Amino acid sequence: MREGGSGVGGGWVPPDTPAGPAAWTSYQDSLHRLLLAAPNGPTGERLVGELVYLDPRSVVALADILCRRRPARA
Repeated sequence: MREGGSGVGGGWVPPDTPAGPAAWTSYQDSLHRLLLAAPNGPTGERLVGELVYLDPRSVVALADILCRRRPARA
């Protein structure tokens, strides 16, 4: 039973389809791209720590640079 009713658990159940990148802001999409491209290890950890506190416009600009230089991952 998906909604309401007296079934076990009852109540509202979230949809099965996840919200994809279409629902993200340009900042969220850019941050995601940069986090995927970050290297493993201490360098990547430091980069991630810095990206989170950057101005969102700077994150978008950095991701634009990354996208122009590298093809998208498959």
